[in-house]
Amino acid sequence: MSERERLADEIYAAAWLPSLWPEALKGLARLSGSFGAALVSRKNSTRWIGTPSVEPVIKAYMDGGWWTCDTRAARAAALLYPGFVADNELYSPEELEHDTFYVDFLRKFGLGWSLVSAIPSRDQGAMILSVERLLEAGPVDPSLVRVLDPYRFHFAQAVQISERLGTEQAQTASRILKVLGLPAAVIGDDGRVMAVNSLFEDLRGRLVARAFGRVGVSYRPAAKLLDQEVSRLVSTAVAVPVAIPVPVSEEGPALVLRLVPVRREAGDIFARAVAILVVTPLECGAPPPAPILQGLFDLSPMEAKVAGGIASGGTIETIARTHGKSRETIRSQLRSIFSKTGTTRQAELVGLLARAQINLTV
Repeated sequence: MSERERLADEIYAAAWLPSLWPEALKGLARLSGSFGAALVSRKNSTRWIGTPSVEPVIKAYMDGGWWTCDTRAARAAALLYPGFVADNELYSPEELEHDTFYVDFLRKFGLGWSLVSAIPSRDQGAMILSVERLLEAGPVDPSLVRVLDPYRFHFAQAVQISERLGTEQAQTASRILKVLGLPAAVIGDDGRVMAVNSLFEDLRGRLVARAFGRVGVSYRPAAKLLDQEVSRLVSTAVAVPVAIPVPVSEEGPALVLRLVPVRREAGDIFARAVAILVVTPLECGAPPPAPILQGLFDLSPMEAKVAGGIASGGTIETIARTHGKSRETIRSQLRSIFSKTGTTRQAELVGLLARAQINLTV
């Protein structure tokens, strides 16, 4: 098998196994005698993958906001050419000598010549495939564009395959949770719902559809907290363990909402799901045991004891004496319980636990 045939195979293999994207990009850079190559989303700055050689460059590109000065992709897309375009075809020599992105960013890394192509993407708007070359290599020869153009087609096909797989994985996750008896919705990297199972749809009176495909909650305090947590997860990719209680109503039992982060495989820039919203109904008369509640609210064993004491009518002073702790320690643990259960007062906490009819006394 020739190197060119092997590169085509590596590109399609990466569509199915995301950890292989760097190897496919490395093959593209090697074939063109370039410094490195990258695949970057124009829509989401956290979605990029590159060869090891360009990773520090892309990180500085994203962190420093240099993508706002980089007009290569926009100019290439405007040409409507389904292949690679060299920057000496996009800019005049005078522009290249004075362009801020080239002068103040690329040349700082010893770079200065490139080939770029905009690949249409259903989820990311467009993926930018770029091949970066050293400044000392000189302008790109047109013959090099002809060598690389066939591989742009392969990359475009692989991007479509990866995006389709990401959507199917989200749907599969929601179906698995249905088998486990849990209502669930898969949340994408834009905060919108990608998929729900039928158990989640059965809660439409409690969990409502909102504008732009986001999940809403009929109980306003829970709706506000859910919005905050989804926004935090989308913008930082960091989930803070928190349970969001929805009180009992005429429409059904109390609910606990949990956002479970979805960990992407290394290199998987197309798996859009960032979290699964799992809903646990707290049925009166059939409460889960204390260990389950601890799991729902991420309570430590001592926090469970404090919550149980409060639910049983105890005070901070009596709970401290019972467990040999200081009042400040109990107050600190109570603040943690409030944070984890989404409550702000002891009365709210008592009401939440009473509705679930759970005895936390240990």
